[in-house]
Amino acid sequence: DIGLTGSLAGVDVDSMGNIFIFQLPRKDTDIVFKFDKKGNFQKSFGQRGQGPGEVNFSWYIRLDYQDKVVISGPADRKMFIYSNSGQFESYIALDFEAMEILPLPNGNYLIKKKVITPESKYIEWPIYIYESDLKEIKEVDKYFRLDEFKVDTTKFPVPVLIRSVSNGLIYSGYGKRGYVIWVYDFNGNLLRKIKKEYQPVKIPEKVKEENRESTKDPRSVIYGKKIRISNHWPPFQYLFTDDEGRLFVMTYEESDKPNQYIYDVFNPDGVFIT
Repeated sequence: DIGLTGSLAGVDVDSMGNIFIFQLPRKDTDIVFKFDKKGNFQKSFGQRGQGPGEVNFSWYIRLDYQDKVVISGPADRKMFIYSNSGQFESYIALDFEAMEILPLPNGNYLIKKKVITPESKYIEWPIYIYESDLKEIKEVDKYFRLDEFKVDTTKFPVPVLIRSVSNGLIYSGYGKRGYVIWVYDFNGNLLRKIKKEYQPVKIPEKVKEENRESTKDPRSVIYGKKIRISNHWPPFQYLFTDDEGRLFVMTYEESDKPNQYIYDVFNPDGVFIT
């Protein structure tokens, strides 16, 4: 038993092929678990707490462009940085709440916030570029959804904004815009839009019924509410880039193998390959 509890917060791979599994901060367990590229456990590190180098309620955990472990979240108002081998290096204190922070190679930061306003029925998640001194440069994208606590009718599915950073570029896709992926430089300048025609994939009746049933579950945030279910999935469900700058877009189209989906692949210039 190495201490993994099942509260998964993410998985990442460094430039040497080492695998990092992140779990949500919990008392008496580590947060980061490192394995070699063959899957052999190497070490774990990062403790929950309020002492030096300890994390309290932060849950966004990723490797940055230097293969360092970066941990952030709104409750701590800090960004914690650990070396690839697990030594605590430093933290940066913030004067605002940030859901996610990722350092960029040019010294800027990609920062995601959460905005709730009393007069709005929507929750917003804007994405910003900040300078190294934590001054805002610009908002580059935003997504939103209905606040279940303020409405009587909810929707399913709810597309979210998916991002990836690679080879000096930021890729941002939001299903509500259709099959369109915006590409920015690290200063937040929009360089191009990658578009593709696609055939909408129908949502199975079983999935629809499961969501209807969730409105009857007192433990659910949509308990007792009406739910409007779309006939089709959003254009894609995930995207990522590799070290060569190729873009991989995970669609909802199922492959011949069970529980696997087809990926669209684009070259670094945004041209569809396969």
